[in-house]
Amino acid sequence: MIRSDEEKKKMVEINKKMIDKVVKIVDLNDSYWVGKVMDVVDHETFSIRRNKNSDPKNVYISNVRSM
Repeated sequence: MIRSDEEKKKMVEINKKMIDKVVKIVDLNDSYWVGKVMDVVDHETFSIRRNKNSDPKNVYISNVRSM
């Protein structure tokens, strides 16, 4: 879907409410892992860390489920 810059900015602000939340990430073949949202990369991508020692991964918003 094509979004205007204004819509993208609003989506980023809404997504920032997820920072520091624990979420479930659904990967290929319906496997999943649990992580913590560290930041919002853009209007459809989160930076999520699996644990304290792991590097954050960029995860597409449709793969993120709230817990």
